[in-house]
Amino acid sequence: MLVDLSVTYSNKIMANSDLIKGAGALAKSEGFVNYAEAINVPNPTKGANSYIEEDKRKQATQARVNKYIDNLKSNIDLDGLSPEQTSAMRGFLVSQRGIYANAASEIAKIEDATSPEYQQYADIMNEVNRSFVTLSEEVKSYKDAKTGYVETHQADLYSNAASGSEIQTAASLYGLDPEMPAAFSVGNGGHIMFEVNGESQSYKDYKEPMLKDYKTMNSLLSTTNSIYSAGQRLDGTKLQLIGAQVENMLANPNTIKSILAGDFKGAGIDLSGIAYNPEDVAGTRVQVKDAIVSALESVANEGYAEKERKRAERNNSNSKVADPSKTDKIYSQIDTEAKNGTYNLIPVTQNQQLVWSPEQNAYISMVRSSQSSPWKAETNADGNTVGYAPKS
Repeated sequence: MLVDLSVTYSNKIMANSDLIKGAGALAKSEGFVNYAEAINVPNPTKGANSYIEEDKRKQATQARVNKYIDNLKSNIDLDGLSPEQTSAMRGFLVSQRGIYANAASEIAKIEDATSPEYQQYADIMNEVNRSFVTLSEEVKSYKDAKTGYVETHQADLYSNAASGSEIQTAASLYGLDPEMPAAFSVGNGGHIMFEVNGESQSYKDYKEPMLKDYKTMNSLLSTTNSIYSAGQRLDGTKLQLIGAQVENMLANPNTIKSILAGDFKGAGIDLSGIAYNPEDVAGTRVQVKDAIVSALESVANEGYAEKERKRAERNNSNSKVADPSKTDKIYSQIDTEAKNGTYNLIPVTQNQQLVWSPEQNAYISMVRSSQSSPWKAETNADGNTVGYAPKS
């Protein structure tokens, strides 16, 4: 029984369409900021980018396909067969029926059903029947896949990593490029055959051009946003864990190709400065992984800094100074210490001093009731420690 290629292909299209919707929903979700833009190694420095070299050819094919589809009349069924394809099928069916009828005529003359001659003609008849079943299944698969190709083409789901030849073959094979049509025929066993650019191939062995890896893009968008929002630095075990997760994302070479081909530049992910080396996929994977992990580490640092800034602001909003006229002087001293990187103790009065706290990224107000009393952290009415963060 022939595997129904159309089911597999349609599932791919549906899955990618769902992922596109998921990416859009994620981008529009409340509080989402696209921190994946940090994943950026643009401008290749060594040689021409192979994906760019193919771009003109692909664009030319896509333009012809778009024009052909736009010119179709509304009553023309896109999943139908052309007159030439129908004629080729009819010719095959007629010839096979002749073979079947001849075998049936000969087998009727043989009385011994166990004889080799009888079995020979029985095999011929069974083979013709199987070829009809195969042809019927492949035609159904081809029609469904043709519709799927149109939807994929119009939704721009094909990866930039797909070669110009692959895009051209798909357009020709599905009869959507009138300037470069594929010759259709039916081969042995009822298998559909195509000839594109002088090369013949069986439809059952045909592989669609690779699609954009929206699953990985969604993962990167979600991961970068989560890392930033967590407000924690990535170091030690956390960094190793993220590295393992990224490496797992890149297990499929097509994922690496999709990223490097710029499929997700629109989402800010641009690693076109790394060249895909088919002879060293593992080496390419390491380069992409290192670039992504480095970007995620930077995103985490930015998230941490933002979280600390907001914490200091909250502390400042709760701070109190015995003499408000001294506020400007205090902040002036704090900013000077921060600029010099010294963070020395800052005396305010005999019973108040400011001590730098690296954990809170702010100066903490220390007070005492008298010169003989111990210093302790000053707190406000809510019980929060009073602190002052550098303004600059």
